[in-house]
Amino acid sequence: MEHTYKKIEVVGTSAISVEAAVNNAIAASSKSLRHLRWFEVQEIRGAITQSQVKEWQVNVKLAFTIEDNDPAVLSKSELVSDSAAGSPPLKPGLGDGEKAV
Repeated sequence: MEHTYKKIEVVGTSAISVEAAVNNAIAASSKSLRHLRWFEVQEIRGAITQSQVKEWQVNVKLAFTIEDNDPAVLSKSELVSDSAAGSPPLKPGLGDGEKAV
């Protein structure tokens, strides 16, 4: 079966570890996105307080399967035309580069 995927970029954080920051990004994103399939770590950085690592920050790209007729992948013009027709506006999905976390 062939699939099409969409990727978004989020930043997960954790005071514990890089792995925990990635897991936090996935857990938070899965509350509003379905069918998450894989992740790519883009950048790892951290906050320092008093010469100690205070927080790990991990930039992660998440990929999810696009469903047919999914409002998260409708274009903005489709959302506007639905609203103009008197239908309640659909909730748009995240665009490229927008943060979910």
